[in-house]
Amino acid sequence: MADDMTKTSLALAHSQSPIPFTMPVTLPESVAAVHSFLSSNPRAFSGNGVQTKACQAALSSVFGYNNPLLTSSCTSALEMAALALKAHLGDAFDVANPPVVICPSFTFVSTTNSFAKYGFKLRYVDINPDTMNNDESAIEAAVTSEVVAVVVVHYGGVSCDMARVEAFCKLKKLILISDAAQAIGALCHGKPLANYGDMACLSFHDTKNCTAGEGGALLVNNESFLPDAKIAREKGTNREQFLQGQVDKYTWVGLGGHYLMSEINATYLLPQLVGYAALHEHRLALWQRYQDRLKALEARVGSDVFRCPSIPAYNQQNAHLYYVKLSDNTARVALRDYLRTQGIESSFHYTPLHLNPYGVKTGAFAGDDCHTVTEAERLLRLPLYHALQVVDVDRVCAAIEAYY
Repeated sequence: MADDMTKTSLALAHSQSPIPFTMPVTLPESVAAVHSFLSSNPRAFSGNGVQTKACQAALSSVFGYNNPLLTSSCTSALEMAALALKAHLGDAFDVANPPVVICPSFTFVSTTNSFAKYGFKLRYVDINPDTMNNDESAIEAAVTSEVVAVVVVHYGGVSCDMARVEAFCKLKKLILISDAAQAIGALCHGKPLANYGDMACLSFHDTKNCTAGEGGALLVNNESFLPDAKIAREKGTNREQFLQGQVDKYTWVGLGGHYLMSEINATYLLPQLVGYAALHEHRLALWQRYQDRLKALEARVGSDVFRCPSIPAYNQQNAHLYYVKLSDNTARVALRDYLRTQGIESSFHYTPLHLNPYGVKTGAFAGDDCHTVTEAERLLRLPLYHALQVVDVDRVCAAIEAYY
């Protein structure tokens, strides 16, 4: 009987179109905008032109973000934040005794690479298993005299309690930086999530809610960091001041990189920023469909076996991703492999960075790792992207329900 069921299941899966794990947003408006841009014979494709400025204006007007600087990636934005932080510290930056940045270990390598690259030491803290984000108490317990900044990650467009973290950082005179790569449009206590702290970094990678293929933005909430952020973005020069007529020539005044997004990428991105409300509504409907169906399964089999995500009351999330948690890595691998037989791709996520070779070299875990490793090994992400439809979500859910 089991063999017959397997054969029937495989035959059904092969008769349906595969469901990939992710696909980039391909709005007709974005494609048309690029065609129009190219056919208009623009004088330049390089960055910081009309299309870049239009995207920055949309980030301010549509999302309420402060001082957006469009970049070639979120990694670029994080590097700009690290450079602005280093410039802010000035002579207080002691190479012999590097300043410490607190961050989660459950994150993408760009979060930490950007600070390690410019000489900061990393101090990893545990996560809250309910949100997969920095545990507020762990941040507070990890602060010593060497700590100069806290970097938080908003996993899946959900955050820790940013009002609490921001108040603590102000009390301790620490710089607060958000890796908000996954958090465009998300709110915390009714306030744009990326408006907390001194700086925040967005991503417009293929996998994000709005995409330029590759791209990002640095949002500067504390304007004292803005001059150094602009210098970092202009390869370490004061070219921005030159273009505004503030200096008669521009010179090399600090560290920087080539962090500008091309005008073509910005052209593709702009319609998505302007039309974000419709993108968000569709994505949130898909997320909620998953939650409604799979919560019933969680209640049936128990949350230790199968668990759906939870959203804190203070968050208004952006449905960036949908994940489930299994009992352990063995159960996770088994479900992933089963879904593949049904033509459905799913994916694990980060390997905790403090276990990585370079993570060990550049930092250390503060306190006990109660949740980071165990929760990372339970998590399985399900397909969620703009081209996905409710019928596709129902098919994924039906396959998981049949598995259990």
